[in-house]
Amino acid sequence: MRDRSSWSAGSRENDLAGATGCGIVLNVALATSPTLVGRETELDRVLEFLRGDARAKLLLEGDAGIGKTTLWAAGLDEARSRSFRILQARPAAAERELSFAALGDLLDELRDEIGALAAPQRHALRAALLLEDTSGEPPDQRTIAVALTELLRRAAQDAPVVIAVDDVHWLDGPSALAIEFASRRLIDEPVRLFATARAGGEAPLGFTVAERLTVGPLSVDELDELVRTRLDARLLRSAIRQLADASGGNPFYALELAESVVRSGRTPEPGERLSVPTHLRAITTRRLETLSPRAREAILATAALAQPTAIVVATVVGGDDAIAEAVAAGVLEQHGDSLRFTHPLFAASAYEDAPAEARKGMHVRLGRVVTDPEERARQLAEAAEGPDAKIATFVEAAAVSVAARGAPDAAARLAKLAVELTPPSRRNALHKRRLDSARYAFAAGDPAHAEALLARQLDDTTPGRERAEVELELGRAALATDGAAAATTHYERALAEVEGGDELELEALILTELANTHAADLRSDSHASARAVELAEQVWDPELLARALGIHGATMVWQNEPVPEEYWQRALAVERSTGQLRYMGPAYAHALALMFRLDYERATQLFGEVADSMRRRDDPMLQAVLLLLSEIARNSGRWQDAATYADEAHDVVLQTGRQSVEPECLMVKARLAMLRGELELAHELGDEALASLARLAAVGERRAIFDGAMTEALVNSIFGRGAQMAGDHARAHDLFAKACEHDRSIGMAEWVLEGLADDVTSLVALGRSEEANVALAELRELRPTISVAMGATPAALEARAEGVLAAGKGDYEAAIAALERSRHLIEELPAPWPYELARTLLALGRAQRRARRKAHARATLERALAIFDELGSKLWAEQARRELDQIGGRPSQTGALTETEARVAASVAAGRSNAQAARELFMSPKTVEWNLSKIYKKLHVRSRAELAAKLAKQPQS
Repeated sequence: MRDRSSWSAGSRENDLAGATGCGIVLNVALATSPTLVGRETELDRVLEFLRGDARAKLLLEGDAGIGKTTLWAAGLDEARSRSFRILQARPAAAERELSFAALGDLLDELRDEIGALAAPQRHALRAALLLEDTSGEPPDQRTIAVALTELLRRAAQDAPVVIAVDDVHWLDGPSALAIEFASRRLIDEPVRLFATARAGGEAPLGFTVAERLTVGPLSVDELDELVRTRLDARLLRSAIRQLADASGGNPFYALELAESVVRSGRTPEPGERLSVPTHLRAITTRRLETLSPRAREAILATAALAQPTAIVVATVVGGDDAIAEAVAAGVLEQHGDSLRFTHPLFAASAYEDAPAEARKGMHVRLGRVVTDPEERARQLAEAAEGPDAKIATFVEAAAVSVAARGAPDAAARLAKLAVELTPPSRRNALHKRRLDSARYAFAAGDPAHAEALLARQLDDTTPGRERAEVELELGRAALATDGAAAATTHYERALAEVEGGDELELEALILTELANTHAADLRSDSHASARAVELAEQVWDPELLARALGIHGATMVWQNEPVPEEYWQRALAVERSTGQLRYMGPAYAHALALMFRLDYERATQLFGEVADSMRRRDDPMLQAVLLLLSEIARNSGRWQDAATYADEAHDVVLQTGRQSVEPECLMVKARLAMLRGELELAHELGDEALASLARLAAVGERRAIFDGAMTEALVNSIFGRGAQMAGDHARAHDLFAKACEHDRSIGMAEWVLEGLADDVTSLVALGRSEEANVALAELRELRPTISVAMGATPAALEARAEGVLAAGKGDYEAAIAALERSRHLIEELPAPWPYELARTLLALGRAQRRARRKAHARATLERALAIFDELGSKLWAEQARRELDQIGGRPSQTGALTETEARVAASVAAGRSNAQAARELFMSPKTVEWNLSKIYKKLHVRSRAELAAKLAKQPQS
């Protein structure tokens, strides 16, 4: 079979909209075994096709480069794994006139079996495939088709067959006729037909509409993943949106454009047109060169408009015929009065290829015709020869209007034009428009660009109000890129620039107090944040007041001060009136309070609302909310959800250029990997977090020392827990000691307590009871000082440490009592905490086994194992199994319920649904269902009612 390399995300022939006249074929091999990106739904349909009707047909349709071939190849990989027999062909345009070229490829694997056919069929097929002399009478087409049918029938006797054709529209006619003939006659044989084709053509080989699967464009998120996985590059969110607009979501063109951006070493500004690489422009240029000058003029006019209409373009070029020619050539599409390009690359190339004079002239003509204020502003701005105060004012108003509609990228582009059009003599207007340009860049998800614009502007400001305004905006940008400490510096500088009584001074005071409170990690007293609320009430700016109310509420929560429900109601009402929920706003602070009260259901709901609001505007602080959602999910035992939130948080950080908080995201992901027992991955992520921290320090990143020490402490504790899970207690102790030292230096008593509790376990395992005593004593001293609700509660961790130490000394009765107390404390929490519960149960079961309470030990360890298995904590589950293996005797007899089964039975008999029982017992509904099936068999009952009656008759244990 001919070997043709294919690009991992699309078709081998990537000429736009099926254009073959240009003669350009692009072959890019970016990966040998690509991972599908954003094609889960389509792949599921392909898998259904392979699992379903043995005679099914499936046609993948889509534009060139959209990813049909990748999906087709993935389907064939799956078919091979299922032992299908694959007959494949990948015809090209040049082979369409070569008789039986594709059939030769398809039957390459079956050539040795042709000899078993009847003589007429054998000779006809071999002649068609040029396997024997054809000097005599040419083979009959019907005989060839019959021979193919018989050959496929015989092949299908050994295994299911898939006839796979990539780019089926290039099949030569004789091959297509033979395949279609055979497919209609193979009624009972398992022969499937699987092909790809360009969108919009007639159904080949008898495919019907119902058998077509459209492969569409990738979303912005999917394109971001594609760029990361194929180019190993990260682009800002604003750049990915530009990529999506320019490529139309086509993965081939998106990767080509992205590679061009990466090579340039420059991130495009929000709203900027992406430059089309020369080899891609060649594709469109060949097509455009065949059109008349007036048609090309109509195309340029369409490319120059944000919302092109036929009436405007026809007015500018002098008639509809030019539009009709462009439509007939497949460059433009017309729907009523609306015009659009068949692919965005035509627009980009047409505009970029036009001489500067032609572009400017077109904008001048369009500016005289268009009536929409925003469109007219764009045209006048692009047509202007130099600074023009009147046009600048017009463009500024358009930017405000566009931003109000939620299009910050377009607003940023207009604001930049407004700045360029403002005469230097209009100093006040220039100052305001530069501020607006930075604000729109920030809103578009590019805080680093906003910060750069503001830093340049700062050098051109006069002392006083002007400079204060720039410093305030720099503080907002710095809060997203560099953290609260850097933001505080800018806010304090702004405060020093303004005079008493000025409204700007009040804003600077509020923001300074907010940043100071935040920089202190909300552990300072609440007087400063209360003062911020008082000041905000005077200004009466709803957005500013909402921020002040939010951070004051969060401060009170951290200080364990009571927050009246009326406070939350009023604060939430103020925030909702602004139309946006934000980081450190009232909704965030209230969710934080609910989280600390372990009201995880309501906290998740409220944090989710905040996250949704922030996603809609690409807020760069979204990562902070996502990490809290990840923490709640992790504590609740929903580790897959926790990983999803953590991954999204990491993506947000990289998409917005906030490398300063990347170590935190990596650390959270490392902890999840450690919990799952994936120690190698945990170490990779932890090392990456530390390396990221070192890179930030090397370039002088403005981060508080607190954050660096915090990350290093957390990574050490993660590595320590991993070593403990693996049984390396000496290394675990060393790491816990380092983590606790860092935690003490930054005043994180909660983390010191957690580290000490784990260190006691490792010290006991090492036989160092005296040191364990010292650690436990410090733990006891710390516990009363911790006011904020945390984890499995300090008391539960203290009780577990006491039990482990007592067991290490051989005092099993005291150990069992302490561990039972720890278990009780965890089970009484208002939210499930399955991981810590299972760890306590493991320690308890181990103590019970050593105390020779075998039945109790077995039940306890079985419950611990069930929870670890449910969570997916592999190494802890292995420890539980090893403990169970060391218990003598036999497992529970049929008819006797294990402790886990007894708890499930009691919960269900009390009238709880499977879901309710699952929440109560820290299991999934499926685990409850599985246990119920065993309970029914053991107790010989068939319903919940019978179960309840049976348990009611049994004596209480």
